Amino acid sequence: MAENGVIEILRSIQADIAGLKADMTGLKHDMAGLKADNADAKAELRSHSDVLNILLQEVREVRAAVNDIERTRVSAGEIEALHHDVTRMQRGLSDLTVRMERVEERRRQP
Repeated sequence: MAENGVIEILRSIQADIAGLKADMTGLKHDMAGLKADNADAKAELRSHSDVLNILLQEVREVRAAVNDIERTRVSAGEIEALHHDVTRMQRGLSDLTVRMERVEERRRQP
């Protein structure tokens, strides 16, 4: 009879171990997904950084152009070109902001 109790305990332990193995497999799968998501986020971040650097350079160029306006006479075409550049820069910043918000949302999702 004592053997039956020991056998039952061993079977219970085996069942617990099988459950733990299944949980570990699930965790490994989840970790693989997280690693892939992290790699995607890093790639997007690099892309966003490149866009941000371009936009920052354009801001500096626009500032330089505005400073030059003080020193010279400016034509209507030059003003229109500046407006076009500023609008393009604003759109780029807006697009970058939206993309960064999407990345943040994906990082927060379980």
